[in-house]
Order: sequence, then C-alpha cells, then structure tokens
Amino acid sequence: MIYAETDHEQDVGARRHSQKRGHNAGQGYGAKVRVPKRCHARLQARIRLVKRDLETRFKKDPKYSKHVREDVPGSDVKAYGSRGRTSSKGTFAKAANYVNGGGLAALLTGGWMRVAKDRIDPVAWSHQFGFQRKTERQSWRHHFVITERNGHQSDFQLPREKLAGTGAPALRLLMKAGVHVVGRDDVQNALVQFLRFKQRREIIRMPRVGWAEVGSHWMIFVRPDEVIIPPGMPTPLGTSYVLDATATRLTEITNVPEDATSALASELEPLVKARWKRSGQSFTRR
Repeated sequence: MIYAETDHEQDVGARRHSQKRGHNAGQGYGAKVRVPKRCHARLQARIRLVKRDLETRFKKDPKYSKHVREDVPGSDVKAYGSRGRTSSKGTFAKAANYVNGGGLAALLTGGWMRVAKDRIDPVAWSHQFGFQRKTERQSWRHHFVITERNGHQSDFQLPREKLAGTGAPALRLLMKAGVHVVGRDDVQNALVQFLRFKQRREIIRMPRVGWAEVGSHWMIFVRPDEVIIPPGMPTPLGTSYVLDATATRLTEITNVPEDATSALASELEPLVKARWKRSGQSFTRR
C-alpha cells in the first residue's frame, strides 16, 4: 500500500527533525548553528597553517616563484611607513596578505594594490603662523607632490579635516585635481589611509608678505618666493617657513626695525630692490 504524506504531516515531520538537530521551534529547518569561539579560533589557525604551507610551496616552485613579488612594480620606489609605497607605476597601499585573509592575488603581489595611477608622494604637513598649534582656529594641511606618467609634477595641499571619517571629501579633491583614483571601495579606503601618513617635515604658513615677529627676539621677512631668516635664529629640525597660497599682496611694509635687525634689513634691501623701494623705516612696492 502506498502512503502519501499530507502537507500538514510533512510540516510536523520537518519541525521534529529540526528540533532533534538542536534548533528552536519556529527557527526553521536548516538554520545556522552557532559555533563556539574557541572552535572558530582553531579553525582559523588551521586555515592560516594551510595557507602558509601553500605560500611556501609557491615560492619554492621555480615555475611560480618568478611570478611572486614582494615589492610594488615600477622604478624609483619610495616607502611611506609599512603600508604605503610609490613608484613610477603609481601609488600603492598594503592589503591583507595571503596568510591573513587576502586572496590568491595577494599571494602573487605581496599584498600590494594600486590605489592611484598617479604618483602621490607626501612631502610635509603644515599649519598657520600666529595661532597655537592645537586650537580650533588652527588649520593643518598635508602637502603632496603629484607626478603624472609623463613626469609632470604638481604641488597638492589637502586640508587635514577632509580625511575624517571615510575621507570621501579628500578623494573628491584628488579627483577634482585630475588624479586618477582607482574606483573600488576597498581600494579607496586604503588610499585614505595612505593620505593620512604624516611626514616629519613641518611647514609654517605665513599669512602675508613682510616682516613677522617669531618669538620675542627674532624678526623674519616673508617674500613671495622665500622667507629670509636671520643667522642664528633657532629653528626646529625639519621646520621651514613659506608664504601661504592664500596670502594677501601688500603694497607697503611699515615699521621696519633698525636696531636689533639692522643687519638683516641691510641684507634684505638688495634682495628686494627689484620689487620694493626703501624710505626710512618703510618698504613700498614699486
């Protein structure tokens, strides 16, 4: 005799089978079973051992070892920390290696992925003159040199606040400047991490052309193309002064000191005589 289960009987049987497998009623047949953390850790450790063994075999095999590289492609490679590189082929960031979760591509590339087709070299970071270093009125910037494939170079300044959160505003500024950014989300996240690299060199941006008092004993003179610093003035290693790109253009500089900095004033006059003329304690633009 052939016996056919009704739909109701099939549902009852499925629930019983699910309960026998440790599932709660109403959770459904085939629901995921929670794996204890210690078992998950052991599983991940075994996966890493297998991947490490496979990586070793790849590197030892002469057929495949020639395709495995540890550094980025291109020439004139420069390192920025342990997770950033630039070369003639562009800008690269370190992804997860093969053993720690990267795919097969990470095994063949050393975990490096190209994040921009143009070369983005960090050169310094800067802050405004006249304000305390760590205050809400301060404005810090990252300075880069962008090198295109044809060798043309451009200076690029990035406000540090643009790197907050996902860093999307920073990526928009790069794209506005014509930098070829790789479009994948994981790559762009790595590019933002690269842009946050802080160089040791520090620039102090001067707000205007003319004399500026540094500390309580020193006077410097800011020109559009350079800043003249008196000999013997103490300056931290790696620190320089430049005129801010948004500085105002002055037509007259008054109250030029003649006592403690008279030597500097005498040295300054021949340097600026093409653009300025001196009259007593003032310099006037020609």
